[in-house]
Amino acid sequence: MPRCSAVQISDLTEPQLHGLGAIWFGLLGLSVIVLASLAYRMTIGVDLFDEACYATFLDGWLKDGLRHSENLVVHQASALLLLPAAHLYTWLVGSERGLILFLRFIFLAMAAIASLCQYWFISRVRGTAVAWSSALLVLCFIPFSLPAPSYNTIGMFGMLSALALFGVAALQRARNQYRVVAAILSGLAWIAAVIAYPTLSVVLLAFLALALIAARNRSERLHLLGYAIICLFFQLCGAWLLLQLYGWTRIWQILEFSSITLQNSEYLSAKLARSRDIFANHPAFDVLCLASAAVGIWLLVATRHRHRDVWPALLVFAIILASFPAETALWFHPHDVVVLLALVGLFVMGSFDSAEGEPVIRVIYLASLVAGLVTSVTSANGFYNFPIGGLAAAALVPAMLVPRDAPGQAIAGQCGLLLGTAVLFCISAFASIYGEAANPLTAPAVRIRDGVFAGLLTTMDQAAFIAAATAALGREVGRGNTIVVMGRPPGIYLLTDASPMTLSTWDFWQFYGSLPPKVNAWTETFYRNPAHRPDVVAVFSDPQTYPLAPWARSLLAEYAAVDLVSIGARSLSIYKPVN
Repeated sequence: MPRCSAVQISDLTEPQLHGLGAIWFGLLGLSVIVLASLAYRMTIGVDLFDEACYATFLDGWLKDGLRHSENLVVHQASALLLLPAAHLYTWLVGSERGLILFLRFIFLAMAAIASLCQYWFISRVRGTAVAWSSALLVLCFIPFSLPAPSYNTIGMFGMLSALALFGVAALQRARNQYRVVAAILSGLAWIAAVIAYPTLSVVLLAFLALALIAARNRSERLHLLGYAIICLFFQLCGAWLLLQLYGWTRIWQILEFSSITLQNSEYLSAKLARSRDIFANHPAFDVLCLASAAVGIWLLVATRHRHRDVWPALLVFAIILASFPAETALWFHPHDVVVLLALVGLFVMGSFDSAEGEPVIRVIYLASLVAGLVTSVTSANGFYNFPIGGLAAAALVPAMLVPRDAPGQAIAGQCGLLLGTAVLFCISAFASIYGEAANPLTAPAVRIRDGVFAGLLTTMDQAAFIAAATAALGREVGRGNTIVVMGRPPGIYLLTDASPMTLSTWDFWQFYGSLPPKVNAWTETFYRNPAHRPDVVAVFSDPQTYPLAPWARSLLAEYAAVDLVSIGARSLSIYKPVN
């Protein structure tokens, strides 16, 4: 420890030491409570749609191996990063029982790693209490309240970690041995983010360009060149790995199929119109956005004294609190908060001193804004996906709200803003359970004991459907057989030992009601091949079900119904070949 630090510690009075100890005891206690709460949240709810779809990639590979998969959806790239862990889990357990719960704890581990990276970075430009509070905010953010390791979450946490680690490397002095380590870890985080969310490669390029513009001298440019070489090396390693696993032809098929299907319902003009409608239909959110911008402008033009006051944190937290009683604009209240915090940063970032790491902070903030726009434009969810790229900016802004040398009252308000927002994020994750018609914590519920969803608490109706569908499929099809599911929930694939025989476990037709003619023709050609005829066809139906697609009707004409499951408004018909 440097001698000056020892002197500073020795100069502290006994009341100050007690106060410091109380602060750290409180932060540690809150961290334990939050972590325990999030661990329990991992066990709540069953989603047969998005989360199940991500797991079907792993499920198919575990049954038949990677090279036997026919799936052409680009989102499978994120599952590649999870495959070694899934293999290890099934080897230890002996089956896929509880696989979804295991994957959720991988999500929690990713969030914890990203929060540690955030702490490491923020602690270099602010006090440790502020850094710890900022790390908790990152830990508590669960996109869409769906705690699954998906292309969204792996890309989000990977990019946030990469940006934070770059900040660590850029702010360290040459004598610090961890500078190179941070740069290498940042490069690794970037490759995880880009593999999971390929369009984040655009963000990486924009980030390097912004860093080059912000470089103040030849030494910084040389360090940036070294960092860029590290990133390039890992990106080439990732590309080589994908080529070895798939080959050029397969990769091109995946890109073509995904491009056609994913853009079917959301062209750029439609996404822009949808984003416009978000603001047009939520006036309360518009007012809050204007309030966030107003606070940012006030801080931009305010005197230095105002930046050292408690008011900035109080005003921003008041805006965040006001957003929760209002109707959510971006589907989930924490998503609204990410946008509001990012808006404050548009102006706050212009008020930093060079001594506070201004160039690095601004580059990371701007890169995160670019990422938010990229994830909005390239996702079918449109602006709902802004927080995936924008979380790094939202977590950075409140941590930078007051200077490091601000009075204790201002810093306490800053920590209160960060911790209060983190707690609200955590509460929201329990109030909204993705994939459930009713919250299992308030409705009659049961914990599933067997199968892929073992260990998860779900509503009685959903548990009954899962049990009945699993039993029916078990009677008709087993390991070594193949199946295709026609219907909305991809989770049906996880209820059987049979392997998926499909170009996509996500039935795009059943969500959009139509498909481009090329996709329909592509699918019909696929099933004309005798080797692609499934042993069983399962047809799911509920009030949101569209009439079957043309390719589905053609295939089903050669099959006859052998079993039926009907629970509430949901039914599952099972078909086998006529001959």
